[in-house]
Amino acid sequence: MPTIEVAVVASELFKGFNGYLQTDGYAGYNATVQTNDMTHLAC
Repeated sequence: MPTIEVAVVASELFKGFNGYLQTDGYAGYNATVQTNDMTHLAC
């Protein structure tokens, strides 16, 4: 799945969520972390 599609899905999935988001470092999550009040954690 291309990065832009992951970013769109992640943005909808985590809309309104703030806190910690642990991911594998895939760039598709970066926009979600930046637009919400999240702390990005590596696995």
